[in-house]
Amino acid sequence: MTFITYLHKGKWLIRVSGHHGKYMLEYSEDQLNSKTTKSYESKEELLQALVSRFSEEELKLIMKFENDPG
Repeated sequence: MTFITYLHKGKWLIRVSGHHGKYMLEYSEDQLNSKTTKSYESKEELLQALVSRFSEEELKLIMKFENDPG
C-alpha cells in the first residue's frame, strides 16, 4: 500500500493508503498504537464513505491519487 494522506476527525486519526485500485483506511483514537482497518474495492467506494464526513479540500489528495508505482 502507498500512503496517501492523514485525515483528522475529532479524536480520530485516519491513515489513507492505496494500491492497484484498492484502498484502505486505518483509524485510531491513540495515534495508531491500536487501530481498526477498513478496505475499499475502488476510489469511488472510498470517497462515497468519506464525502459526507470531510470537505473537498481534505479529500483533495485522495481524489488526485492515481496509483502507486508498485
